[in-house]
Amino acid sequence: MNYKVLIADDNPLICKSLRETIHWKKYQCTVVQCAENGKEAWNLITQLKPEIVITDIKMPEMDGLELTDKIRKQYPEILIIMITGYQEFEYAKRAISLGVKELVLKPIDNKKMEEALQKVTDSLSTENEKDEFRKKIQKENAQYIEKERKNEKNNILKNMLLSGSFLESDEILQENSWLKDHNYGIIIGRPVCYDKQIVGTIRQIIEHDFERIFSKNNCVNLIIRQDLVFIIGINKSWSSRSYRVYMKNILYHIQDHIKEIYETPVKVSFCLSSLTTDIKEIICNYEQAEKYLNREMFSGNSGSVIIIQPVSKEKNKSKLTLKDMNNLYQLIETSDQKSVLQEADSIISDILDISGKDVFKTKCLLSEICISLYKYYEKKLPEINQDYSINQILEAVNKIKDVDEGRTYLGQMGIEIQKYNKKQELEQNPTIVQAMEYIRRNYKGHVTLSTLADYLNMNPSYLSRFLKKETGSNFVDILAHVRMEKAKKLLDEGIRVVEVGEQVGYSDYTYFYQVFKRFEGISPSEYKRGKKN
Repeated sequence: MNYKVLIADDNPLICKSLRETIHWKKYQCTVVQCAENGKEAWNLITQLKPEIVITDIKMPEMDGLELTDKIRKQYPEILIIMITGYQEFEYAKRAISLGVKELVLKPIDNKKMEEALQKVTDSLSTENEKDEFRKKIQKENAQYIEKERKNEKNNILKNMLLSGSFLESDEILQENSWLKDHNYGIIIGRPVCYDKQIVGTIRQIIEHDFERIFSKNNCVNLIIRQDLVFIIGINKSWSSRSYRVYMKNILYHIQDHIKEIYETPVKVSFCLSSLTTDIKEIICNYEQAEKYLNREMFSGNSGSVIIIQPVSKEKNKSKLTLKDMNNLYQLIETSDQKSVLQEADSIISDILDISGKDVFKTKCLLSEICISLYKYYEKKLPEINQDYSINQILEAVNKIKDVDEGRTYLGQMGIEIQKYNKKQELEQNPTIVQAMEYIRRNYKGHVTLSTLADYLNMNPSYLSRFLKKETGSNFVDILAHVRMEKAKKLLDEGIRVVEVGEQVGYSDYTYFYQVFKRFEGISPSEYKRGKKN
C-alpha cells in the first residue's frame, strides 16, 4: 500500500529538504503536499485525507498542537510526526498527550526522521492487516450464518417431502418472503446415467442454470435419493399455462446445454408438477411428480420433459379446442412466433386431455386441427399449397413418434403460415419493401433503427411506430427474423452452429441461441439434427 504524507512547516527550506532527501519510496510513502502553516495544512488534510502528517510544533495562524487536536477529533486514524526543539519541551509533553505518534528533534537528522517514519508505517501496516482480518472474519461469519439458515430450511423441506407430512413448525419457512406471495411448483430432475462422476457434473450444470435463471429467494434445490428436486416460487399473477410453458422451455434449454457439453448425449428426465397455493401442499405435488417420473422411465420414455396437467373440470372439451383454434388464427395474424408456439402448446395439452393420451385418438385430433388450419388459410394464402395438402398433413401426423414431435409440427405449421401472411402484407407497402431490402443487404453488420431511419430519410420514432403498425413486429424482431432465415439456410448447408451465429451478425453465441429458439421453437443444434434426419 502507498501512504500519503502531508508536511506542515513555516520554513520552506525544511519542507524542501524533507521532500528531497528522505527515501519515501523505501517506506511506501508519497509526499502529496507541503503547507506553510497549520491553517493551510488543515484545509489540505480535509481534501487529501493523508495517512501521515509531519508538522512543526510552532507555526503562524494555527500551530502544530492546535492542528493535532483538530486531526485527533475528526480524523483519528491519521498518524502524526511532530518536529520540535529542546526549548519547546513543555509543548512536546502536550503533543504526546494529544496522541502524537513520534517526536523528531531539531535540527532534523534524516536518520531519526526515517526511523520515526518506519515506526509510523509499521503501525499503519499492522492496523491495515487487522482491519482486513476483521472484514474477512465478518464476511465468513455472515456466510456461515446464511449457509446454516439455508441448510436448516432445506432440511425441513427435505424431511417434509420424505416423510409425507409437515412435521416441523413453519417459522423458518415463513421467514422467506417468497413463501408469502407466490404459488409453488416442483421440478424433479433425474440423470439417466450410472457414472457417478458424470451424474455429479450434470447436477452442477442443472443447479447452476437454475441459480442463473431464478434468484435464491425464488428457488430451493434439494437432493433426494438420486434426484435433484427444485421448489420454485412463481408469482401469483401467472396462469398455470404460462408457468408450464415457461418452465418447459427452461428445462428443454438445460437438456440442450447438457447435450452440448457431452459428445455422447447423457439423458436427463424432468417432471414438472402443477402449481399449488399452499407450501404444505407441495408434498402431494412431489409425490405426484415422482410417481409420473418413475412411470415414464419404467416405460422407457427417458430424456424428456414430463408435464403433469391439472385435472380438468367438467366442460365441453370439443368446444374448448375450437375456441383455441380461433385464438390461434388471431395470434398468427397479429402476434409473434413465441405467442403462436405457446398457443400450439396449449392446443396440444387440450388434445392430450381429450384423448386421455391415447396415441390413435391424439393423432386423429391433431390431424383434424392441422387440416382445419390448412383449410382456413388455403384460399387466403395460396402459397401454403407449396408446403401443405390434406394428404401431406395426414401422412406427416401418422409418422409422428411422440407428443413432442406433434407439438413441434403444429407449432411450425402455425409459424410457416404466419410467415406467408406477413410476407403478403410486406409486399403491399413500398416503404416496407425498401426497409426490408436494406436489412437483407446489411443484416451481417451493425444495423440499428437509426441507420435504417437515415437510409429511409425518416424520424426513428416515427419509423418504429410505422413498422409496428404495418407489420405487427418491431424493428428488432424484423431484423432477427431476417437473420434467422439466413441462419437456417447456413445450417441446412452444414455450417457449424457457432460459425452460423457469427455469419448472421451475432458475436455472442448465447444470445444467438436464445433468439433462434424464440423464433423457431427449437435450438440451432436441434434444427440442424432434424434436417439431417
